Amino acid sequence: MQRFKRFGAAAFALALGMVMMAGSASAQYSGVGILVTDAQSQNATISEFNTLNTGSVGKVTFSVSGLNFNSYGVSGCPAVGVCTNASADYTVGSWLNSLGSLVGSPTYSNGLLSTSTQNDILYEFTGSAYFVKNQVYSIQHDDGVEIQIGGSSNFDTGSTLAGATSPVISPITYTGATGMQSFIFTYGECCGAPAVFQTTLATPEPMSMLLLGTVLLGVGTTLRRKYSK
Repeated sequence: MQRFKRFGAAAFALALGMVMMAGSASAQYSGVGILVTDAQSQNATISEFNTLNTGSVGKVTFSVSGLNFNSYGVSGCPAVGVCTNASADYTVGSWLNSLGSLVGSPTYSNGLLSTSTQNDILYEFTGSAYFVKNQVYSIQHDDGVEIQIGGSSNFDTGSTLAGATSPVISPITYTGATGMQSFIFTYGECCGAPAVFQTTLATPEPMSMLLLGTVLLGVGTTLRRKYSK
């Protein structure tokens, strides 16, 4: 019996360790930012981005572990509320790494630099994440946003949010199927500081509990076989 307990405890510890390792793994999403005109940046749609994303346009390509960015500076200004230093980090490079989610180094080309201001930049973010039917998500943005999940909008309020605006939080309800889905988000920054794009939409698949259950099921099967002999 003591051997059984020791074996079970060791197996559970192994399972827990595997879960912690799985939970610590970060998702990665791809991003492209292109230099556009003021009018183009206010039309932050997927079709607009696809039309303007040519080989000659100023561009930055990058990877991130989260879709949360702001230009509220390093002086402790809140993402929502009064801020006296809104333009402190109003450059492409500092915006991309504003909340520490940048993975590796961005690649800049055709005249767009890390020190370029955020005026008139159109971004597209792509990847896969876990979405829950009828879940209410939020996007804080200024300025315009378009969202597409699983090839369509799948939202109760439509897929295109306001163009030029002060920072606002838009709650949206996802109406598609629960599960892993590919996504495309576009975000257009125009008309001066600040620049805000923060969303709860992209969430890695909740594998930790699934992994724990799978491992413990295997442990239980092994124990039954071992001690039924």
